[in-house]
Amino acid sequence: MSTRAKAVVAVGTAGVIAASTVVALKLTSGGGASPCSTATAVAVRATDNIFGAAAKTLPGGDGAGIRPVCVGIPGGSSKVMTVHATGRSSYDVGRSSVGTPAGDTSHTFVGGVISGVGGISGVDTVNRVGYLAGVFLANSQPPHAPPSLELHEHYDFTSLSPQLGQVFYIGDGVTASGVQQVFHIPPGATTLYLGLADASSFAGAPCCYQDNTGTFRATLSFS
Repeated sequence: MSTRAKAVVAVGTAGVIAASTVVALKLTSGGGASPCSTATAVAVRATDNIFGAAAKTLPGGDGAGIRPVCVGIPGGSSKVMTVHATGRSSYDVGRSSVGTPAGDTSHTFVGGVISGVGGISGVDTVNRVGYLAGVFLANSQPPHAPPSLELHEHYDFTSLSPQLGQVFYIGDGVTASGVQQVFHIPPGATTLYLGLADASSFAGAPCCYQDNTGTFRATLSFS
């Protein structure tokens, strides 16, 4: 049973918690070609292990889930990507916890601090779990994981600047007033991975994806 879940990155203060998501991602720099598809419509399953981005072996043992969705970022600079996501997911055998791309805020699981693996950071999102998460890479994991992005209750930001290898909250992609949130993509990024962050009680080492169900469907637009 998955009973789930530092450094503060530049966060602008201003999420409607809904199943429909619009996210703006500003690409500040393009790297080389990504090994991943540039498909603009993707399905992110609740078993997609975000900590397995570009990993040879998925972390989590028997509960490792499956590899996260991998999307190639168009080359060049000053690109903007928007994401529209819908869907629902559940995180335990009894289906007592149900969330949207913005996550589960019912406090059924009050974790949210999950450790990183290899060159992928952990997460520090207390009291919000099971949300749509992302991580940017330059085709491979960095040699050392960046610090976990600490958000806690600050999900209503207007902009966010994650580092390469730093797992970040995408969620609904809009503030409480409906303003699109902007995610600045780090220099050299070629690939966006999409998945969920899971662990026992949503805390500790990544694991426990085996009892997750549901899917988030995301449509991506680059311009």
